[in-house]
Amino acid sequence: MRDDLHVDPRGGAGAGRVDVCVQLGSDRYVLEHTRIDPFEDAVTIGIKFSEFVSPIADHFSGVLPGPAYHTLLLPQDLKLGGKNKKQIATIQKALIDWISGKAPRLYDQAATTGLGQSHASAVRELPGLLPYPASLSCCMTGPPSDTDAGSFAVVRAPGADLEQQRFRRLRRALAEKGPKLQRCKDRGARTVLVLECGDIALSNSVSIRAALSRVAEGRADIPDETYLVETKVETWHVWPMNSAAEAAFPSDFNIECKAFESAHLDDLMSQDAPEVQCNVCVGP
Repeated sequence: MRDDLHVDPRGGAGAGRVDVCVQLGSDRYVLEHTRIDPFEDAVTIGIKFSEFVSPIADHFSGVLPGPAYHTLLLPQDLKLGGKNKKQIATIQKALIDWISGKAPRLYDQAATTGLGQSHASAVRELPGLLPYPASLSCCMTGPPSDTDAGSFAVVRAPGADLEQQRFRRLRRALAEKGPKLQRCKDRGARTVLVLECGDIALSNSVSIRAALSRVAEGRADIPDETYLVETKVETWHVWPMNSAAEAAFPSDFNIECKAFESAHLDDLMSQDAPEVQCNVCVGP
């Protein structure tokens, strides 16, 4: 049974308190939540990436030969910092011109080779314009046609240091949340860290757990239970990230994660936070 639930009010009044404190049966639990991304500023970089590639994707929508997949591969970090709108527009046009010249040739190569065979062309640099590598590929999905247009997509390629960046992001998460949870653990609570991930392209439970295991080495303030909650689609998946979390799953639950339909969940954090005098989560 859940009892004596209180949450940290948003707006600064609950500075120093944990996100959630609740009594479950005979145990007092405290929970901290943090969003994690595969690298720092991933959300901002993702927005900038979308803004940059949208005109390129719109330009080639429904106009390339098909049926075929045409894919432009760009690095996740576009390195466009400091460039104004006019300079960015010039880079976009340079890419469009390059794709316009390369795509028909790649299509002809793919059509000659046959279905399922991909052909690619790469450009390392457009002098003075494109400060990062890009590649274009074409793969036939059916016999050549005069009526079927090819699809066009822009894909982000992870950098070679992706896992090092993930490690640094998780290390910061534990550095921020660990001491706060440990303070409550010293007062008799069971501690839970919830890691939320909304990334669909560069993250998964295996890579996050591996990085988290490395981050936890040598720390004395590791939470009792750590979970990964994937919120990238309407069905949220909850993954246990350590052995204690695995043991806390229901005994009749025999698969690796548990799924919840987000629309069916109650938003406990939206409740008005009561004024509480809790000897576990209140106080320095």
